[in-house]
Amino acid sequence: MQKLASCDCVIKEAIDAGVISADKHNGKIFRHIAGKTKELKLFTESKGYKRYTLAYKGKVHKVSAHRTIWIQEYGVPSPLLQINHIDGNPMNNSITNLELATPSENKRHGGIIKNYRGEIDSVSNEIKNKIRNEYIKGSHTFGCNALSKRYLLNRKTIWTILYGRIATKRWIGHEYVIKHGKQRNMAEFYGWKEAAND
Repeated sequence: MQKLASCDCVIKEAIDAGVISADKHNGKIFRHIAGKTKELKLFTESKGYKRYTLAYKGKVHKVSAHRTIWIQEYGVPSPLLQINHIDGNPMNNSITNLELATPSENKRHGGIIKNYRGEIDSVSNEIKNKIRNEYIKGSHTFGCNALSKRYLLNRKTIWTILYGRIATKRWIGHEYVIKHGKQRNMAEFYGWKEAAND
């Protein structure tokens, strides 16, 4: 049997007891005492993650805001998995920006974010808006491949500008599952991935 992280269990217990709650859209954390609700102050640690102090049952815990939001929505995750920020921004704790990943997937995602962020940041907002306005899915003239050649940018960079997240097979597949409500076999998965990027 897997041993759950003790801090996660404290978070879960505090949520179930109605002591704390989280706004899953904007990442704010609230404490409820004697019928009153108070927004807790978040501080940013050295790696950019938002944390807060939770005093519960006579003990003080330094708790991650993104873990609180995940646990409130989905329960305590397996200790073998990490909670990943899809857009690479550790301060964006919206539930739509969080997902479970293995440590190796999380590390790989961080590397992809670092590689493409430099190129994306070098593109002006004017060019980004032009790309978004010109894009037509599946078009040979205005699809990802064509726009990549026209603006001399990596195809994944174009995809990221359009969809607001890093383009990898795993995340494109995740979008497919959300859209169609079922998992595909690997041949269909990669086939759809190519179609998504024209």
